[in-house]
Amino acid sequence: EEQKSKTDELEKRLAIVEATIKGDKFVKQEDVTETTRTFIKGTELSGFVSGSYFYNFNHPTSRENTGRGFDTASSEFMLNKAVIKLERPVEYNAFDWAAGFNVTTVFGQDASYMQPAGFDLGTDGTLFEANITINAPLGNGLKLTIGEYGTVIGYESTMTEQNFNWSGGYLWTLAEPFTHTGLILAYPITSTLEAKILINNGWDNVVDNNNSLSYIGQLTWTPNDNNTLSLIGYGGPEMDNNSSQWRRGVEAWAEHRCSPKFKTAAQIDYGQEAGADANGGTRRLVWHRGLVDLRADRKMERGVARRIFQ
Repeated sequence: EEQKSKTDELEKRLAIVEATIKGDKFVKQEDVTETTRTFIKGTELSGFVSGSYFYNFNHPTSRENTGRGFDTASSEFMLNKAVIKLERPVEYNAFDWAAGFNVTTVFGQDASYMQPAGFDLGTDGTLFEANITINAPLGNGLKLTIGEYGTVIGYESTMTEQNFNWSGGYLWTLAEPFTHTGLILAYPITSTLEAKILINNGWDNVVDNNNSLSYIGQLTWTPNDNNTLSLIGYGGPEMDNNSSQWRRGVEAWAEHRCSPKFKTAAQIDYGQEAGADANGGTRRLVWHRGLVDLRADRKMERGVARRIFQ
């Protein structure tokens, strides 16, 4: 009798499993609208995780690397970034309207250094980009981006893992922003020349810290796959509750691939800001600096890089 009871119980469980397997657990293709299929097909999900270890031969008692950006911890391991990017990219189109978006989140120890003012996800996370882009069929195609976006200032990227060198240069650390919140107008003047106008709340501000906007202009010339030249100018008040004293600057950077395994890049900057005296005075702060990077690719994305001037 006991054995029969166990057998009956087992048969009941098998019947439940069989019913679950036979059930239609998948959405049929014909039940998904064409709009939904097109949206999913054009949407990209990507990301990466990075960690590092920097050894400081000076052995600072604070265990901090002075004057550094992300690589601040001396002689210890760091969990730098866990990046998740969801994007529907938009290409220039002279004939049709198109729309897309970009949401990029960053978690890790780098996040606290790159957080914009006015938006707080905590010390270990930040919303790096959150914007929509619309292509209007005007001329060769006009793209309008609205929201938070990564800066165009500087050759080196905020995602330092993608740069020649993992550690950002002093230009990137001290004289360039991470993000802006506002709009971008981008237009391909020719197949090799692109112009951008950016209007935003300022450097690393979701909420504006004064009563005036900031402006950036960029021209990028890419005559072929081996050469790129970019000219950038910017201006706007960046100090808290001060709309009269502007930060202004110009920069140029160029990239040249000498061979399939060797690439070099150079950047020069000049900037000034009235009333930015670090000692509390009213003197004008002026900065100018340049950098030259060399990279020898050994295989795929692995290589050896050297920052020879800064």
